[in-house]
Amino acid sequence: MTVTVAAPQELQPQVTEIAASDDRDWFAAHPNRQFCARRDGRDWWLIRRAGKDVLLRTFARSQRRTPPDTDQELAAMWVAAAYPEATPQQIKKAVKRVLKRGAKR
Repeated sequence: MTVTVAAPQELQPQVTEIAASDDRDWFAAHPNRQFCARRDGRDWWLIRRAGKDVLLRTFARSQRRTPPDTDQELAAMWVAAAYPEATPQQIKKAVKRVLKRGAKR
């Protein structure tokens, strides 16, 4: 997995209301999922459902053309992008914790 963090937040694209609505709809249609990815040009929005009405997004650049389709892989990408200073060991530990906790409903 190769993920690089995008530019500083002020240079990242904004989440549009249409995209936010699409994300909510996707999670409504996939109630057992905690993560999804949405392409934005050549980059990715990685979205984590952290609660019933709480979606946490991070932006990442990746060489992947298609996103992984499992929460395990998407969790690893999300954590790596959200915490760029984290070591591989810290990422692995955080992924286990996030997946174990699940989305609070």
